[in-house]
Amino acid sequence: VTRSLGVLHRRHLRGGEIGGLCVGPTKRGKGSKLMAVADRHSLPLAVDMASASPAEVKLVISTLEARFLPELPERLIGDKAYDSDPLAAELAEGDIELIAPHRCNR
Repeated sequence: VTRSLGVLHRRHLRGGEIGGLCVGPTKRGKGSKLMAVADRHSLPLAVDMASASPAEVKLVISTLEARFLPELPERLIGDKAYDSDPLAAELAEGDIELIAPHRCNR
C-alpha cells in the first residue's frame, strides 16, 4: 500500500514539551516571539527569536543587531507597543527615526 507523503496523521500533531533558550512563560503556558523587520517592499531585513516573556519594545535593539545587511534602516515604523521614549532615544543615537502612534494616555 502506498501512502501520500503530504498526509499527516493525528499522532504527528501531538503537542510535546517545549523547551530551549528562546522559550519563556506566558499566560497560557510557554512560548516564544519571532521578531522581524522588513523594508517597504516587505523584504526581511532582520529576524530574531526570543522568549515570549519580555515586551516587544525590549526586543527591538536585539532584532536590529541580527540584521542581514550592514547598514541600519533610516526609519522604523511600529505599532502602539513601540511608543517608548527610552526606545526612541536609543534609536536616535543610531540615527534611526522611530515612527509610532501615541497611546491615548500620553
